[in-house]
Amino acid sequence: MRGDLAAIAPTVGLAIYRIAQEALANAARHAPRARTVLGVEVSDGAVSLVAETTGPVLAAPEGERGGMRYGLVGMRERATALGGEFSAGSTPGGWRVSCRVPLQGSTDSTGAIT
Repeated sequence: MRGDLAAIAPTVGLAIYRIAQEALANAARHAPRARTVLGVEVSDGAVSLVAETTGPVLAAPEGERGGMRYGLVGMRERATALGGEFSAGSTPGGWRVSCRVPLQGSTDSTGAIT
């Protein structure tokens, strides 16, 4: 972890926590023998999260191949609802999840955090 974590709005902190939780759960489920490193950094008015899994990733069970990946969908929705960005995908050595969200989240026309 790097930066001032106290600068993160509570709603943004909860979203980052839940994204990290899902990324680590997915790593445990789909790559139990791989190594996952999680990093969080606060800088330039945003909080960034990266979960990098290196090692063998298991193929999806026959019934899950090509199906919806609700964990990834949920992570993306959490990040984008707060005005952030999200990406996830395979790497040459495993899998990577990353997101970047403004420290205070985005606001609607009333000034409420969305």
